[in-house]
This record gives sequence, C-alpha cells and structure tokens, in this order.
Amino acid sequence: PAALDKPLITVDSVPGSPNNGTIYVYYTVFCNASPCSYGSGSIPAYGSAIVESHSPGAGFAFSTPQIVSGSLSNEQFSSIVVDSHGVPHAFFDDFTSGLNMYMSTLTPGGWVVNPAPVASFLPIGTATTNWGFRITGTIAPGCGILADTAYCAFSSNQVGTGKIESGMSVYLAAVNTQTGSSKISRVNNDTFNNGKDHIFPWATAKADGSVYVGFYDDRDDPFLTKVKYRVAKSTDGGATFPVQLAVSDTSFNPCVGFPGCGFFGDYTQIAAGPDGVVHAAWSDTRDGVSMQIFGQAITW
Repeated sequence: PAALDKPLITVDSVPGSPNNGTIYVYYTVFCNASPCSYGSGSIPAYGSAIVESHSPGAGFAFSTPQIVSGSLSNEQFSSIVVDSHGVPHAFFDDFTSGLNMYMSTLTPGGWVVNPAPVASFLPIGTATTNWGFRITGTIAPGCGILADTAYCAFSSNQVGTGKIESGMSVYLAAVNTQTGSSKISRVNNDTFNNGKDHIFPWATAKADGSVYVGFYDDRDDPFLTKVKYRVAKSTDGGATFPVQLAVSDTSFNPCVGFPGCGFFGDYTQIAAGPDGVVHAAWSDTRDGVSMQIFGQAITW
C-alpha cells in the first residue's frame, strides 16, 4: 500500500546522553490508494509523511515505526540531529502550501511538530539551462548540530518574503532546538542575483563553534557549465561566511557520465570529526568520462 524512500540514519553519540548509542532510522512514506497506519497515526491516501524507528543499540530490536511529521501529509526529505540532552530533532520539508521546513521533536509521548516552520522558501530552479539533472535534493535539509543549535542548509531562489533571484543560493537555518526559533542567512557571498547557481548543500559544526557548509557552484565559470565543490566557514554562528574556498582542485562539468544530463548525485554531505577535522564528500566528473566520488579533509 505504500512506497518507502530516502532512508537515513543518525546515531546518538552525545557524551552523557541517556540515549547514547540509540540508532534512529527515518524515511519518507508515500501512501497509495488507501490510508497507511503507523502507530497511533495515519497517512491519508495519496499523502506522504516522515516515519521513524529506533533501536537502543546494535543488535537490539527496533521500535514500531511512528509518524514524525504529525498531521502534515505532503512531506519529503528529512534529517535528524541529536541535541546536548540526547533528544532527537527531525527537520523535513512540507509541500502542503508553498514550501516550509519544520522541526519535530521526539518526546515521551511521541513525535511533536513545532507549530511554526523554521524556514519558508520558494525554489524555482537554476538560472543556467546547461544542466538537465533534477535538483530536488537541493531543497532538502542538510543538517548538523552543536549543543542545542541545529544548522540546516538548503538552496532556494527566495526565502520568506525576500527578493527573488534567477539562480539558486544556499541558505542556512540556525535553529534553537529548545524553542524552535530560527535565523536564516545567505551562505554564498557572491553578488545577489548574478545568474549563478549554488546547489546540493549540507552543514556541520565543530566543537569550537565554527560552522561549515559545503555545496557546488558555477560562480567561476562564465559559461555557466562547470562547477566546483566549495566549502564556506562561519565563526559567528552561521550569520556570515567570509571564508569560502573551492575544495575540489579543479572544475568539472556535472553533465558528464550520465546520458542526457538527467542525474547528478542529488546529495553531498559534510561532517565534523571529534578531532576537529571536517570531512567532505561529493560527486565529481573531472575525468571527462564518468561520475566518481571524491573526498577531502578540511583543516582550515
């Protein structure tokens, strides 16, 4: 009766957490012609929801899957982070009216959606017409957390009631997981509405408070064809990103390696290790023949 999509996993590795070692698996459920029941909730026919199940550790049974996204019924894309108290928070996109990103928190009584969205935005598409691949993954929340502040990156042509630009920029929602309040900042620091695109972002944070966001962009190519994988760094909690460096040591055409340029990755990820080193991974076509996966340790 349903299709399951986009499975992801988060492990509670917070020192002192009462749930340390807990494994959270979450995914999107697309319900078909009949309602789909999950725990005490139900997904309406032809609706979708984010669903989660967890285990106290490796080798233990998983809980009965529960709906994360409450009564919202047109959901996709999700990312779970665990705060300093060992409480998981899920971020996901709701397509019911426009596009809104919500936060849901696992409480003793189940998952509870914060009533106010943490971000509202309008993704229209890329300015360049040289790519044909889907960009749905670029509107997905790519989240990291430090203490009780979650950092979720996404791309859009407009945020809130702000000005619309022809290309897609990367934005960061810095969310207080205890209150649900959020602040939105533009990550890429090139000129607004310059016809450039910045896509497939992900965020992470280090113990020293610095925030990193990785993404592709074509700002260095006057022909709007080739991209570099770039990482931006903030030392003021994600408010500004004055340092933005290309991590890929060459540019590349993302249309290489897939017939008709119909697909390119969908996601990248960036993660901070306990040693203070940030690690990035991205899809790369620099050999001019195929799509490969590259990685880089970032120490600046």
